[in-house]
Amino acid sequence: MPISLAETMRPAAIVTMSDVVAGYGGPPIVCGATAVLGAGEIVTVVGPNGAGKSTLLKAVAGLLVVSSGSIELESVNITNIKTNLLARMGIGYVPQNDDVFSPLTVRENLEMGGYLMKRAQVSDRIDEVAAHLPALKALMTRRAAKLSGGERKLLAIGRALMNRPRVLLLDEPTSGLSAELSRRLLTEEVRSLAQHGTSVLLVEQKALAALEISNWAYVLALGRVVLSASAPDLLTRPDLGEIFLGRVDGSGVDVRKATRGGRSAQIETA
Repeated sequence: MPISLAETMRPAAIVTMSDVVAGYGGPPIVCGATAVLGAGEIVTVVGPNGAGKSTLLKAVAGLLVVSSGSIELESVNITNIKTNLLARMGIGYVPQNDDVFSPLTVRENLEMGGYLMKRAQVSDRIDEVAAHLPALKALMTRRAAKLSGGERKLLAIGRALMNRPRVLLLDEPTSGLSAELSRRLLTEEVRSLAQHGTSVLLVEQKALAALEISNWAYVLALGRVVLSASAPDLLTRPDLGEIFLGRVDGSGVDVRKATRGGRSAQIETA
């Protein structure tokens, strides 16, 4: 895929995914994806259901085996490094589900998130995270099981922020939230993270809302990157709907007959 002028103007790469192939033990779901997250950027990965978006994020997070290709964090190869070690290197991950400890209070969840810190530093860091996510301040003694969907997602992000990650991977952060809560989470909280220096790699079904806060975007179809473009440019494309549905790539070529490993591709759960 040729490099555009806009791409040459992006900030220095903090995460680089090169020809990544990954899946769940059977035929690969991600089939040679290449993408870059620049320092301080919000980069969104969009595409139809089953395109491999969440699978790619899990590969970066160390939750799935990368069978070929590589993932680098500022030129350090982190391919297939375990999640706990990636956390020490500055990568945080917020899954779509099972993102907090329901029996624990908000404060206890945040304390769990600071497991890499010295105990004396944890309380101050909780105050800092609450300053970034002020809605958490009044909830510190409430059990996570009693939180609303939006509050729970904020807590999950706050827990991931406890270790001051340089990179935050967010998998469907607005899943199950109302339109208004989704808008606030993306336009206020996620945008604020980038403004404070955290690079965000985002997988999000509410694609238009995610693109509106993003710097760059990758469109996946059948496990492959079919379009790489600045988010504002992507939003202006007349064939945007067809691209999101995985019907055409950035040049208008039909990708519905793309293959994986020489066989007709099947749609797997992302």
